[in-house]
Amino acid sequence: MDPTRRFWQTVLAGTLLAGGAVLFQRPLLLVGAALIGAFVLAAQFDVVWSFQQTKTDLNIGQTVAPRRVPVEESAQVTLTAERDRTSPATPALTARLSPPAGIRIPETEQTAVDLAPGRTEATTTVAVESPVAGRHTFESPTVTLTDAHGRFSETVTSGPTVTLATAPRAPRNVHVGRGGEQLATGFGEHESGQLGSGLEPAELRTYEPGDAASRIDWKATARLDEPYVREFETETDRTVALVVDHRAPMSSGPAGETKLAYAREVALAVLARASEANDPAGLYTVGDAGVTTAAQPGATADHYERLRDHLAAVDATDGRTRQSVMTRSPRDAARSASRLADADTQFARTVAPFFQTTEQYVERIREDPLFGTVQSRIRPEGGAVWTMLFTDDTNRAEVLEAATLAQQDGNYVMVFLTPSVLFGSDGLADLDTAYDQYRDFESFRQRLDRLSRVSAFEVGPGDRIAAILDDRAERRERA
Repeated sequence: MDPTRRFWQTVLAGTLLAGGAVLFQRPLLLVGAALIGAFVLAAQFDVVWSFQQTKTDLNIGQTVAPRRVPVEESAQVTLTAERDRTSPATPALTARLSPPAGIRIPETEQTAVDLAPGRTEATTTVAVESPVAGRHTFESPTVTLTDAHGRFSETVTSGPTVTLATAPRAPRNVHVGRGGEQLATGFGEHESGQLGSGLEPAELRTYEPGDAASRIDWKATARLDEPYVREFETETDRTVALVVDHRAPMSSGPAGETKLAYAREVALAVLARASEANDPAGLYTVGDAGVTTAAQPGATADHYERLRDHLAAVDATDGRTRQSVMTRSPRDAARSASRLADADTQFARTVAPFFQTTEQYVERIREDPLFGTVQSRIRPEGGAVWTMLFTDDTNRAEVLEAATLAQQDGNYVMVFLTPSVLFGSDGLADLDTAYDQYRDFESFRQRLDRLSRVSAFEVGPGDRIAAILDDRAERRERA
């Protein structure tokens, strides 16, 4: 509890009366000073009691909707303050939002609510947005209590924390397919590869002594004039391991439509399918120097949410040791972040998050980080692992080796490749050359696809693939 200026004015008046009584030898003034002192003490006890009562009756609410938005898009944060009782002597209070760094709030927005004596409820809704992808936590609102006479105040925190997750903008026209053909069914679906009792029919085989009569397919037996048994696909859970390459080549392409942006969008879709099937999912992100994220497989709602947050926040590295777009050293960036954290200005709140995006490597891998991640993180998992590789065609030998390693011991692999030809800075200026480059990429994708238990797909802007293939088709027609 802090005294206000009005309190000190009252104390000053009592001090002046006491001084006047001594200076002018007027005992009556001393009585006045004593009365003021007694009044101040009584007021303090009364304020302590009323503040405690108000804090007990107070209910501060804080919500955000929606909880996840793309960067630069608005979400609504609602702040409410309620109390059970009030009277003319009830303290006034002001509840104020505590936005984190990286959150922008227009100056016209009302970020606080006031409850004057006599009011029991107040609410405000604020539009917020962030230019930085990631999780932004609003701490408990600050509440300032002021007694009815304005002599004392107290500031406390009350209410829940809420988190707003901002994701990079989704790229346009996401294509996932083979040879220019869009994938007809959802990727990420799985079969066990094992036969037994289940729901999905797999294959017919001839009856063998010892097979249960209930497993005989009578229609096939009547059609083929000998007993046949229908096998079914067994229902098994799988462990999904997402390996996302975010090295420097994945930054190719226009802002918001880079290789990494398209790969991330597909990875999020795979993760969503794993969440729906309740498959344990792990995430391993690969930077230029090794593993930057190593999240072991899990199957809880919180775990899936954390993986989505990791995917949303990952950015392409710069080929060195940090993923920040700045050229300053990590020590300089940390020093700047500390100074900005102490500065309470709109500029500091906007710029601070960019200084905090430093890259931490979980594991350093000297050569071939993608292959090394599969070797050190996926292979030791054991059991049935479905590995999802998200990368490009820059280092084809490494991709081939990583896929070959991941499919060993009967495991399945899906490789999602972003063709470099679709992300060039020339914007497909020479379609004839682009077609040759695409054919070369397609040859490599098919080579991957021919590996046992490996499926390889192209990922990128569908309109660019269509432009390349349509141009070649028109040339053939004219020829």
